Amino acid sequence: MAGIEYLVSQGGTDATSPGTWSVSPYFWNSTPIGYDPPNPLNGFSIGARYYNITPDTNIRTYPSWILDSQTLVVISPDPDVFFNPTVNELFTATPGNYITSYANAGITNGSAYSYPAVFDQTEHWYLVKDYIPPAAAPPVDDSIEADPFFPQEPYDPANDIYPTSAITRFIPDTRESVTVTYKLTTKYKLTQNGSIITEIINITQVVTQSINNWTSIARAEINKTAYKNGLYNTEFIPK
Repeated sequence: MAGIEYLVSQGGTDATSPGTWSVSPYFWNSTPIGYDPPNPLNGFSIGARYYNITPDTNIRTYPSWILDSQTLVVISPDPDVFFNPTVNELFTATPGNYITSYANAGITNGSAYSYPAVFDQTEHWYLVKDYIPPAAAPPVDDSIEADPFFPQEPYDPANDIYPTSAITRFIPDTRESVTVTYKLTTKYKLTQNGSIITEIINITQVVTQSINNWTSIARAEINKTAYKNGLYNTEFIPK
């Protein structure tokens, strides 16, 4: 018997002693969401290495193997679950020869989940930057739905520049937790000219929130609006 074994950092279930690896299902420890500021994620990784079981002994040995490639992606609730997403929130191992060490993948330290991307049943609408209200009755609600974020830029309060005019609706997601699911794909071979073997596993992480009070979330966004900071469009104020 042979294959890939995994070692989860900051989570996972240990194999029965004297095993030192993690066993399925693979998961990282739960984490609170954070909002303003978001909660940084640190130390969440998973290592992969090839093993072989010696016949008649049931002992694992670790011969040399070649990592061809690795990918790590979010498959639910949405691929873009990170705050101010870039291309660097996730990392994978460098292809090459490995023997006893793990080939590590995971979440880049300092990355953070976005509240509206994870708790995606939230309803939130806003008026765009420099919104001009209609001149005639009846009033029209020209607010638009955030997708999924309230705009964060341009934001320069020292010069009276704000990303939105006003927040018009905020109905929070009332779930206590959401599970983020990752897919790790490891492609490897045993010799330079050998066939490529593909192994895929899922890794989950439960993201939690307090459901007692969403005031701080709403206030954080309202405080970044032009109307909250006393900047009103004066075009329709009677002279």
